[in-house]
Amino acid sequence: MELSRAIRTGYYTALNGNVTHKGSTVPVFDDFATAEGVDYPYILLSSQNNVQRFIKRCKNYDSTIVVDIVTGSNRPIGRADSEDIAEQIEDIINPNGLDCIDITANGYKIGNTFKIADNNIVSKNDVNYVYRKILTYSHIISKI
Repeated sequence: MELSRAIRTGYYTALNGNVTHKGSTVPVFDDFATAEGVDYPYILLSSQNNVQRFIKRCKNYDSTIVVDIVTGSNRPIGRADSEDIAEQIEDIINPNGLDCIDITANGYKIGNTFKIADNNIVSKNDVNYVYRKILTYSHIISKI
């Protein structure tokens, strides 16, 4: 499996059904929330970057992926909701200890995980105040 797809598949498997908000499961989408009638909040698996490291006789990569948490309300609230969801994601993606997302079934192994960015974007459309928390994770990955 191609590396970007292997990572997205691993993230989707790890997050889908395991992140909740006010008793409901937060849906996970690839790039865009395309389903009709999708309510806030939701999680987008977004931009990715992979660079092969220069190491003889094996393939190792520096990889990044953006996880975008989108919350919205008709009132100017939602920042705390995005932070609560981000905390759950952090516990799954980058827990204390050696546990990493398992992508070995896809032909790769994650060696290390780092959160390299945590950004907030606030906007308002015609109906809602939208809070987005954008998390960027970096991985060192080996082809197995």
